[in-house]
Amino acid sequence: DEKLGNKIDASTTITYNPLSWTSIYSSLLYESKEATKYQDIEEPEIRKVMEEDTDSKSYWLKIGLGFSTVEAYKKRRFEIPFETSLSAQRLLSAKNSAKYDRIDLDFRFYF
Repeated sequence: DEKLGNKIDASTTITYNPLSWTSIYSSLLYESKEATKYQDIEEPEIRKVMEEDTDSKSYWLKIGLGFSTVEAYKKRRFEIPFETSLSAQRLLSAKNSAKYDRIDLDFRFYF
């Protein structure tokens, strides 16, 4: 019987809108997962080895640039309401987490 540890994800974001249709943002992301517990292992030594170092923590920095036509659509200045954004994410520090960089390109169309 395996019980995965509780997980916490938290973030804080700062956004700057130089124009009504653009945004520049940065975020600090925090992820934490408690250690996994094994209920059905009767031998304490084996359980200890299985549960050891199964917790993890990581801090990420994310920056991005966004473009949106939603406000222009509301004012009938643009035909299609959509948003697109490009962001990059980098691991600042971690424990028991894979280190990688990430780039995301998002498109959102509203109907």
